[in-house]
Amino acid sequence: MPKSTMKLLAVFLLGSLPSSLGDVYTYPVKSINLESAMKPAFYTAIDPSGTLSPIADFHPVHGIQTQDGGFVLVGKALHNETTTSKTAFAVKLDMAGVPLIAWTSGTPGDNAANAVVELPNGDLLVAGYRYDPMMQYAKTTRCLTKLTSDLVEVWTHLFDVPPSQYQGNGAWEMISLGIDSVILAGLISNPAPEMSFKSYGNVPGGHAIVERLPLSVVMGSSKPTDHTRYSDIRKIFNTSFTSKAARELADGRIAVLLYHEWQQATVMMLSSNGSMLWGPYNYHQHGEATDLQVSADGASLVLSGQGAPQNSGPVKIYSAKLTKIDAHTGMNIWTKEYTAGGTPTLIYNECWGVVPMKNGDYVLACGTGIENCGSHLSAQDLADCQQGLGDKRPGAIPRAAGVWQSLLIRTDPDGNLLWQRVDSYKDPAAPPLNASTPAHRTSSAAEWAFECKDGGLAVVMDEVGGVGLMKLAGFGDGSMQPTTPMPSMPGSCVPFNLQVDDGNGCEECTSWPCVWKPCSPIQRPICSSTDAPTPMPMTAPTPMPSMPMPPYPMPMTNPAPMPPMPMPPYPMPMTNPAPMPPMPMPMTNTAPMPPMPMPMTNTAPMPPMPMPPMPMPMTAPMPMPMTAPMPMPPHSVQCTPQNKCKILCLHGIGGPGSMLEAQIASLVQEVEALAGDNLEFIYPMAPYSVYGGSNGYQWIRDIRDPPMGNDSWDKSVQLLDSIIMQQGPFYGILGFAEGSAFAGYYTAIKPPGTFQAAMLFNGYLPTEYPGIMQEYDAFSPVHTPALVFMGMNDQVIDNNRTSAQAARFPIATVIVSATAGHHPPGSNDDKFMEVAQLLASSVGTR
Repeated sequence: MPKSTMKLLAVFLLGSLPSSLGDVYTYPVKSINLESAMKPAFYTAIDPSGTLSPIADFHPVHGIQTQDGGFVLVGKALHNETTTSKTAFAVKLDMAGVPLIAWTSGTPGDNAANAVVELPNGDLLVAGYRYDPMMQYAKTTRCLTKLTSDLVEVWTHLFDVPPSQYQGNGAWEMISLGIDSVILAGLISNPAPEMSFKSYGNVPGGHAIVERLPLSVVMGSSKPTDHTRYSDIRKIFNTSFTSKAARELADGRIAVLLYHEWQQATVMMLSSNGSMLWGPYNYHQHGEATDLQVSADGASLVLSGQGAPQNSGPVKIYSAKLTKIDAHTGMNIWTKEYTAGGTPTLIYNECWGVVPMKNGDYVLACGTGIENCGSHLSAQDLADCQQGLGDKRPGAIPRAAGVWQSLLIRTDPDGNLLWQRVDSYKDPAAPPLNASTPAHRTSSAAEWAFECKDGGLAVVMDEVGGVGLMKLAGFGDGSMQPTTPMPSMPGSCVPFNLQVDDGNGCEECTSWPCVWKPCSPIQRPICSSTDAPTPMPMTAPTPMPSMPMPPYPMPMTNPAPMPPMPMPPYPMPMTNPAPMPPMPMPMTNTAPMPPMPMPMTNTAPMPPMPMPPMPMPMTAPMPMPMTAPMPMPPHSVQCTPQNKCKILCLHGIGGPGSMLEAQIASLVQEVEALAGDNLEFIYPMAPYSVYGGSNGYQWIRDIRDPPMGNDSWDKSVQLLDSIIMQQGPFYGILGFAEGSAFAGYYTAIKPPGTFQAAMLFNGYLPTEYPGIMQEYDAFSPVHTPALVFMGMNDQVIDNNRTSAQAARFPIATVIVSATAGHHPPGSNDDKFMEVAQLLASSVGTR
């Protein structure tokens, strides 16, 4: 195997003045709370192309701090300036930022290093892809290279192509260390030669793969001869193009971040043996997710990335995004967005990594700049772009398209902005910022960041001239002291999608209500139809006591046994009646948390109203048989006239929302008579015009109205996301006809707990749309309790189609009216009172 390891001479150092601030341009107009921000200790820029000639155009994408206090950065470069063929490289720097050694893969064809980790003995593992001339159906394959601490190559392992149906190009996007393993995330079977990662784009196809190798397999001086023999977990996800990251939690669970062009922020949780615990759940409101990390206390996951802000419409706008997810349930806790300011249609804010700081804070590593002056811009934006006027605020410095700056954002554990700083590299000989020219202010963008041993922050920079590393001082060398660490969470007994573990595997809980009993480290949550519901007492704002351990091992910070806490009468994350962006806050993790603005009043759930057995008509077409009616769950927060529970209502084709409001007026009136004026119904109007230009609106673009694809329903998803963000939380979602079809799909793709109930009237599965059904299938079964209504005289939607929709909801009450046609439950229907009483019982009767 060719090896290329050589010394870097000081002449190739563009700027290295440790502890000097003279080699950083900081932009105060774009920065916030600079006086509180961590301060630069050094900023090193390296151009290795002279020593490593003819290799050129170096782009770092990842890095780590090593045991000796130094740093290793990895990425890709060009074999020479006249080719597009890439080569992998690594650069080592000492603790002061002085470059020492470089390594390149030295093999022909496309090669890249996407990530690096340090093994316990100080050796390094570099993950990426490499050209393999022996491959018959592809050009590149997943690659793992072992280097010594001095960047001497020990071995390189090219991963075998899996079975024939997975032939194609492959790569590892990320590598991370587990408890006693290394975890690799990436893709196989990409039919296209395009292999773009990180800030350079996304692969256009493939299948995501996650693999775990024991440390013993990679610690030796000989490469693994057969990784399929040694890997103890190997999972392929056919519905996603790639896995951008897989991280092991302290208890052995593995969180996986998946990407597809239609589902750009999908997360799932695997057990320590690779079985699925929850997910995959897609977080549409986040946009494109680029990295996943585990919070310092192990209770949460966080995603970095970028996406359009809420209500931005079809205009292309990129805000920095940070999303926090409950690690036990997959519930979205919050999604926050940030920006460096300026004209949002010109200046993009794109984040490629997130750092969970030891004190509980988060740091986003981003780039901010104008991507290009394209034809998509308005006349005014195009004129401003060509003059570099993406930011017209007083004191803002012009910059041309393609000139990026580093954007670092630090938040507290709740995503509240603490500070942000915008910087770029400054040559030591360059003038101060106020006297600089565009030639001095070259492009710098943060590609990755990580916390250092001294509490500081190291930022991997993609420089126009090569490789950059900016070190921000930690508490040991002049920066601000860390805040009080967050308390560790021993966890709680958490339900997983109505599954119970009887010691031999999971079974569905098919009776209602499912009562979840407290469990110990060796007990599992069990499901019973006979135990009495036990409401969960809640007080605020005092912290809640620790709960028993979850059904998977987790390190305990307080080993003293705690009394079991009663669990709610059904396994649904509890929402907060007070508005809080962007999604309802799950209340399943009950260890002490930082104070949150979450008033909790009148939280005792109401018992469900007993319902008589439902006679099921047996005439054709025969609806889905049900053994017994299953009441809707009582709401976990009391609905009152002062604190109304909201229902999101989706009209049928044509609409508008006022039409559905009139159609269900008698039902709403009856429910209010039974339960009080405790509900608020929201009636949005669908964003797509009815086919043929006639009046009316629909939730899914007509199949005859090109273009087809996810743009035939994404506007509807974005509209509902924005409504939930601004007006949520919502207790339930209600839909009629096409609105019911879309309500079922939308409930499926949203994290659990987004809605506590789904009311689906005269609906169906939108099987005409393969893209929707692909997502529907990926997220089925849907464990949101549902009420499904159909009429025996419906001449528009066949009852069998409605039954197929109901089958996606295992906790469903199916009500069939012998008199109803194609309309929601009305006062003349034989099942009208049954529907009204069921809805009233779910929100609390008078």
